[in-house]
Amino acid sequence: MKEKPEKLSLLAFEFWNNIGDEEIKIVTGKQFSKEKFSNFIYGNQNSLIEIILLNIGKINPDDDLEEWNLSKASSYLLRIIVQLTGVEVLDKLLIIIRGKIIINNTN
Repeated sequence: MKEKPEKLSLLAFEFWNNIGDEEIKIVTGKQFSKEKFSNFIYGNQNSLIEIILLNIGKINPDDDLEEWNLSKASSYLLRIIVQLTGVEVLDKLLIIIRGKIIINNTN
């Protein structure tokens, strides 16, 4: 039962990673889109960052190094977000990370 939520999470990351890959192709001109470019990643970056931060550190030492897991999927999505939004997302991340450090230090 424990594996099912992780598999579902991986599918969700795969969904967003595919959207991001397509948006990067459109932005870089490697793909033409007849439809209006929607900026799904940009519009959902705050929610995605929260999910990424919850999962990026989930490393199981028993996992195969070549196996796709939540940590790798989170890292890949973070890379996509940075490519599409630029430096502004890094500022948001630093604020969140600093906040978590302060909270952990006060406990």
